[in-house]
Amino acid sequence: MTNYNSKIKAVLKDGVSDPVFSMKGRNFAGFCGIWLSLALYSMPGTQLLAQVPDLGELLKQGKQQVEQGQVLEAIATYQQASRLAPENVAVLISLGYLYARQGNYLAAIQTYQKARQLDPQNPDIPARLGFCYAALGEDNAAISAYVGAIALAPEQVSYHLALGVLLLRQGDYGRVENTYQQILALDPQNVEARVMMGAALIAQGNIARAQIFLQTAQKQFPQQPEFILQRATLEFQQNHWQKALNLVERAQAQFPNNPKVQSSGRLLQAQIWEQQGQTGAAQRIYQQVLSTLPHSLEASLGLARLTIAQGNPRQAIALLQPLTALYPQEPDLYYTLGLAWVKNEQTDQAKPYLEKAIQGYHQRQQTAKERQAQQLLP
Repeated sequence: MTNYNSKIKAVLKDGVSDPVFSMKGRNFAGFCGIWLSLALYSMPGTQLLAQVPDLGELLKQGKQQVEQGQVLEAIATYQQASRLAPENVAVLISLGYLYARQGNYLAAIQTYQKARQLDPQNPDIPARLGFCYAALGEDNAAISAYVGAIALAPEQVSYHLALGVLLLRQGDYGRVENTYQQILALDPQNVEARVMMGAALIAQGNIARAQIFLQTAQKQFPQQPEFILQRATLEFQQNHWQKALNLVERAQAQFPNNPKVQSSGRLLQAQIWEQQGQTGAAQRIYQQVLSTLPHSLEASLGLARLTIAQGNPRQAIALLQPLTALYPQEPDLYYTLGLAWVKNEQTDQAKPYLEKAIQGYHQRQQTAKERQAQQLLP
C-alpha cells in the first residue's frame, strides 16, 4: 500500500521566502518527508546589529555564502557572528538553519535550544526543534515540540499539519482526527489536512468511511491528484486490482506533467503486478524508480521482497540496511530485514529487526502485521 505520510508537505512559513531543504527521503514529510522553509535574515533580535558594528558585515557575507551554496563557509561566518552577539536570537536561528540544512540535526537542536532560552515566546523555535527531532526519528520529542509551538501560536496551520503527520506516523489516529478538525476550523479549504485524514483512514483499514471521505474530497478538489491515488490504494487494499489500475491510469493521464503522480502511480502499478505474480514487470518498475529516487522506501521494499522470493536474501539485506538510518521508525523496513535474515538462516540476526517491527506495528495498531512478525521470531 502506498505510504501517503511521505507525500504530505507541512511548510513552516514565517513570511520570508528562503531556501527550502528536505529530509533526504525520510518518511516525514516525510512522512515521506516534511519540507521546511526557514528564514535566515528577517528574525527578531536585529536591533543588536547597530550595537555590534562588525555583525552587519558578517551577516551580509553569510547571506552571500548561502546564496552561493557555500554552506560550510556560511556556518563558520554565523559561528563568528554568534560569538560577537551571543544573545542575538536571529543569528542563532540562522545558524541552526544552516546546521539543519547540512544534516547536522544535533547541532541544530543545541543551537535552537539556546535561542529558545533567550526567546521562549517565539513559536518558530519549537517548530524548528520539532523538525530536527523528527529528522532524527525522535517522534515523541518532535510531537512535544510541535505541541509547544501550537500553544504559542494556535492559529498557525502548518504547526498543526506537522503534528498531524507525526501522529499519523505513530498510528495515533484519534489524535490525527482531532488535529484534522482543528485545522479545518482554522482553514476549511485546507487540502493537506484532507490528504492526511485520508491516509489515516486508509491506514486504519476503515474502508467504508475512507471511500466516502475520498470521493467527497475528490469532488471538492478535482485538481488534487492525491485523492485519486488514495482511492487506488484503497482498492488495492481490497484486492480490486483492475479498479486500482484504472484509477492510477486516470491520475497519470489527468496529471501527465506531475512527476510525483507519475512515480507514485508506477509504484502502485508495481505493487499490483507483484501481487498478481507479474514479478518481472514489477521488478523493472522498482528498479526504474530507484534509478531516479535511490532512497525510495516503497521501491526498495518492493525490490527486496522480490529478491527474497527469488532466493537472494543477502541482496535484500544489502539493499535495505542503509535505509535504517533514513527511516528509523518504519516497521515494514525492519520486518523485511528480519525476514531476509530468517531466509538467510540467521535467526539471531533477524531477532532485533523483528522485535523493532513488532514494536512499530503495535504502536500503529497494525495487529495483523504484528502477528505476522511475531510468527517469524525464533
